[in-house]
This record gives sequence, structure tokens and C-alpha cells, in this order.
Amino acid sequence: MKKSIYYITGFAFIAIAVTVLSIASCKKTESVVTPNTIANEFLTTVVFQCINTAAPYDTTCGVWRIFPGQANPDTSEAILKYHKSATYACHVFVLDETKTPAANYASDTSFNINAINSNTVNVTTELIARANYHLYCFYMTGGTLSSNLTVVRTDHDTNNPPLPCGFTDNVTTNNPTSGSMEIQQQHQPNVKTGQCGPGSLDFDVFFATSIY
Repeated sequence: MKKSIYYITGFAFIAIAVTVLSIASCKKTESVVTPNTIANEFLTTVVFQCINTAAPYDTTCGVWRIFPGQANPDTSEAILKYHKSATYACHVFVLDETKTPAANYASDTSFNINAINSNTVNVTTELIARANYHLYCFYMTGGTLSSNLTVVRTDHDTNNPPLPCGFTDNVTTNNPTSGSMEIQQQHQPNVKTGQCGPGSLDFDVFFATSIY
């Protein structure tokens, strides 16, 4: 697995605690874009939600959140728990909760993308419309997590040939262990190849992850 990277696009080098998430280029179409004219949009929340494909009652959902002006993210719900020897169908959701009442924030126990508060913006929809230059990358660190948990992207963009995106994924687990799952949204206008690395980072977040 690739070694974790700790930074966020448009800012000076920052460690795991980032000051704000930004999504770049969301004012452009999926045609060729010019990176140096891309504007930034601020967002607050990344949700990684998974359902066991063999037992739909077995779910796990992590919520990572930070608001503009906060020094550190709220990682109290950025926790993923998987059963061993299982496969999960997962989704990455990106939200803007800057206008959402606190009582209606996305929750790790009751998240439903189809029932989010009317003041919450589902930025995922906008990102999917621009999938041709976005790629999600997943890195496992700590313990033996990297050898016991794999993530396979299951969706593709409209490039020719189609390239993976990562809005939807399959997570497969093996033996019990724990560590950290790092999820990066990589922004790759004109350089997307389906591989992690080219381009820059829109965000870089971490979820405490365990297999039991």
C-alpha cells in the first residue's frame, strides 16, 4: 500500500488535523479544464457508509466533519467497524453542513442520504457529475489492517476508456485487526489515469477502523 500523505490542496503543509476541506474545480464541466483557473468550494463532512452484502442488517458508517474556522476536525464518529471474512458495499458521501442545524447533522447511527436535512447540501451529486477528473484513494495503516482489508472501486467515469472513481466501493475483510483508513479525494483534471498520484488533493481524511 502507498504510504499515507498528510496535506490538503491549496494550503501549506498540514498534518492529520486539517483546517478546512475544499473541493476544487466544481464550476467546470467534464470536458478539458485548465487547473490554474479552478475555484474552490468549501465543504464540511465526509461520510463512508457500508452494508454487508450477505447480511444487510450489518452496517457501519463513519462521519468526519470540520467547519470553517475550526482548528481540528470532529472525529468522534469517524469510526468504522467491520466483521471479519465479509464483503461490504460502501458509498462515499460529501456534504456541506454549514447551514444545517446541529440537531440534524449526519449521524453514524442513522445516516440516510435520501433523508438529509433540507439545509444540507449533498455535494456528492456535483462531484459525480464531474467524475472524469476525480478519484478516491484508500490507504490502510496500523496493525495488519493493510493485509486484512481491501477496497475495490466499483464505479467508472465516462472517459475513454472508462476509469475508476470510488464513489461506490467493495470492502473485503479477512482477520481481526485495527488501524486507520485514510480516504483521499484526488483532483486530476486532464491527468487522470485511474492511478493515485497525478494531480492534487481535494481532501484527505482518516477513520479509525477495526475488524472483529
